[in-house]
Amino acid sequence: MNALRPLLFAALVVGGTAFRKLNIPDYVVPGTCPAINEKQLWDMQSPRLFQMGGIWYQHSNTPLEFQPIEKCLQVKYTWDGEGFSTAAMGLSRSGVQMKNEGRLYPMANGEPRLEITAQHSIPSPLVILDTDFFNYACLYSCMEMGGRYITDIGFVYSRKPKLHQAYQKVCEGAFRKIGVDLNRFVKTFQGDTCSYPEAH
Repeated sequence: MNALRPLLFAALVVGGTAFRKLNIPDYVVPGTCPAINEKQLWDMQSPRLFQMGGIWYQHSNTPLEFQPIEKCLQVKYTWDGEGFSTAAMGLSRSGVQMKNEGRLYPMANGEPRLEITAQHSIPSPLVILDTDFFNYACLYSCMEMGGRYITDIGFVYSRKPKLHQAYQKVCEGAFRKIGVDLNRFVKTFQGDTCSYPEAH
């Protein structure tokens, strides 16, 4: 278990008053993770999971402080027969070219979801809310802490730097269905001025 998780949990379970007094990150909020029929999604998606491989572009996300790449974000998933090695590439807030590598694999305990691990973040569950594998993917991660607090993040990915509005609407519907506030999403800068490491 990542060292951050028990420390964060210990800070949170002491109660709401302490939560307000402690310097808790903004991305940790009171609540519970939304109900998602993960098994149904997994049964549909797992036979085709390998088709998530290749290049994706981040269209938008709900930002977190520990995400180092903010602009021109391109993600490469490389399938190895079980899961993916991942490489996120793009520019930091200050314009520095960065690369963040990790892994995306089915949960080891057999739970019907993926687990993503990467630099600058803790291992997290990941659910594919919707995808056609060839144009768009709507991804969501949520972790509960003590049954009273959560940290969550949503991603909208596209196979091209610009996502067609019809696919954007599909993802908006997927997030709306589980109660995620669409106003939280911030569009990721993509465009002709981006120098993408991988061709698209």
